[in-house]
Amino acid sequence: MLALVPFLLVGLASAHAHNAVALRAVSIARGSITHGAHFGSKKCPCVGFDNVEGKTRVDIDKDTKADYPADLGARCEAWDNNRHPHSCIEEDQDPGKGKGWCAQQWCYVDPCNCDIPVLPKTSAYLPDSTYQGKPVYYSYATCGGEDLWTKGHHKEACVNQKTSSDCDGLSKCAWDGSKCGGKEVMGVCNKKLHGFTWGMGSCRCVGIDNQPGTTEVDIGDGKMLSYPADVGATCQAWDLKRHPDCAKAAGEKPKWCYAQWCYVDPCSCGHPVPPKTSAYLPDSTFQGKPVYYSYATCGSTDQWTGEHHKNACVNQGSEKTCSSVEKCAWTGKECLGRELVELCHDKPAKGGAWTPTPLAVLPLLWAFAG
Repeated sequence: MLALVPFLLVGLASAHAHNAVALRAVSIARGSITHGAHFGSKKCPCVGFDNVEGKTRVDIDKDTKADYPADLGARCEAWDNNRHPHSCIEEDQDPGKGKGWCAQQWCYVDPCNCDIPVLPKTSAYLPDSTYQGKPVYYSYATCGGEDLWTKGHHKEACVNQKTSSDCDGLSKCAWDGSKCGGKEVMGVCNKKLHGFTWGMGSCRCVGIDNQPGTTEVDIGDGKMLSYPADVGATCQAWDLKRHPDCAKAAGEKPKWCYAQWCYVDPCSCGHPVPPKTSAYLPDSTFQGKPVYYSYATCGSTDQWTGEHHKNACVNQGSEKTCSSVEKCAWTGKECLGRELVELCHDKPAKGGAWTPTPLAVLPLLWAFAG
């Protein structure tokens, strides 16, 4: 393992420079710890946008819906405690506030990026929602919690089906010869995503699609506006029917109103056009990283950022102005989001795309910084 250290240090340009870069990278990587958030096991990270304002309407049972926070499931938390109307509001309910499954932490996960012994389950709260075209799954295990809820409260959970016929009767489930599980965790993770709905293959959209509710976005000048709870989860012209500047007559609307975009993970976006840090969700994160957006992955041209997002890193024309913006870092030639320069990526790949640096090196960086 220590043999990796010389390689890392050489790749960071100079002794003085690499120490500064390492410290900043560590600061970013530890941000979630500093703020008390936990995003699950590295082998099964939580998905969704953390620290967003708004609400998500979930299905408690066939007769009951309830409003949960808009960032439901985006981090490890006992989401039901003091929220589930039938079980977790009062101490004398079953199991009661602060007790049993009410007190257990869980989050939503990508079933195709979850390699832990306890398989995740398809969501009952968001039965019609998807993540990158797949049903939404939840996991207590990735958060270190114990699933005391599914067996008694999620009758249609695949793990509760004990025969092949019962399992095959549910559209989200598959039988492996001995047990029932969600189709994706049973190996059906090779579904092709066509078109631009979820972005290009090199830079997929992130976020939970078809999530009922609202998300409050910052449109500038201290103005907050309600967008759908699933804003940015797929490629859409999200501003067309919502942003005040797009309420003009058809021939007078800015061109950017018609452009499709979505939110992306900067550490898994290999598109030649780098994504930008969000102005709408400036304090929100995806797995502890700032939220980024991309028009390019949706096949659109970004005609909005240059004029309407002054703090966007790409709008900083010098190293001095770049370093004055907290989320930005200078590459030597241009200003980009700090994750793209220092944490997620090492160097431009052939053709200009950015290549990821394995996050496994972070413990080494922490050791040098500590």
